[in-house]
Order: sequence, then C-alpha cells, then structure tokens
Amino acid sequence: MSSSIKHTRGPWEAVHCINRPHTIQIESPEGILAEVFGSSGENAANARLIAAAPDLLYMLRWLAYNAERSGADMGLALDVAKDTIAKATGENL
Repeated sequence: MSSSIKHTRGPWEAVHCINRPHTIQIESPEGILAEVFGSSGENAANARLIAAAPDLLYMLRWLAYNAERSGADMGLALDVAKDTIAKATGENL
C-alpha cells in the first residue's frame, strides 16, 4: 500500500464546540481542521462523514491492496469496513 500521505494524519473526530453550541469542529491530533455550522441532524452527519475521511481512504486502499492478493482475509476486511461505516454514519451495522 502507498504510504504517501499528503493530508493531515488521523484520527479525525467530530466534536461539538462547547462555547459555540451550533458549531461542530473536525479535530485531529494536530488541531482543528474544519468547522460545520448549524445544529441540524444533517450537519452532524456531514461532520461525522468528514471526520471519517482518513479512515475511509485507508480502508479503500487496504481493500484494493488485499483484493489483488490471493487468500486475503475478507472477513477481517468486512469487520473493518463495518467499523468505518459506523464511524462515518453514527450507526452500528
């Protein structure tokens, strides 16, 4: 798999801003990356999806790499994919 990462490393997390109740910040260990304004369910879902971006990219790369290899453990891939989807959507599968 390619290890050339050009974006801010994860994990990223969607965090409700304490001093601004209608703002959700996307944070990384390096600081705030973005803000989503508004308190609707749709905005919260957008923030979760943005926060899951590094995990989604990693998962796609991992699946592509392992799909090319014979005997890849697709059971593990399915578990990791479900965890990543749950992070992005806020729902357990």
